[in-house]
Amino acid sequence: MPTLHEYISLKLIESGVSVFKPLNTSSDIDFAIRTGDGTYTEVIIREPISQKDSSSFQMDRFRPRAHLFILCVTSNYECWLIPSIVFERFASGAPVEASWVLNLGTPNDIESLGERLSVYRDRWSLLSNYTKYKSTLSDPVALKVRIAMG
Repeated sequence: MPTLHEYISLKLIESGVSVFKPLNTSSDIDFAIRTGDGTYTEVIIREPISQKDSSSFQMDRFRPRAHLFILCVTSNYECWLIPSIVFERFASGAPVEASWVLNLGTPNDIESLGERLSVYRDRWSLLSNYTKYKSTLSDPVALKVRIAMG
């Protein structure tokens, strides 16, 4: 079985983007992505906080950027491609805390945050067609409408 980074890079390549890995080992970015129209996005991969809490993902505080995605990967390799702006908005953590936690909840919980953000689950086209979806990425409802319209 491939490592998590290998699995993600294969999924990205399958979606039709060019994938770059920073040479600087101190970089917080796991991949830089170049789409067909020349647009670049960045991806940070996050695994669950623990096996027990497999739907919660922690990030040190950061400055959200329109072209930055937090890729939350569950223990069964379910991938949530969440724009950094959305991660910041929906994550918990007091302003004085050093990190944020995004809890997507259980799949069976109808009112869970995961249900509200389900449009980002395994939606690789958000990266491969970034320019197409850019204007609606920060609003899950608007993004669902945009995807439904084609």
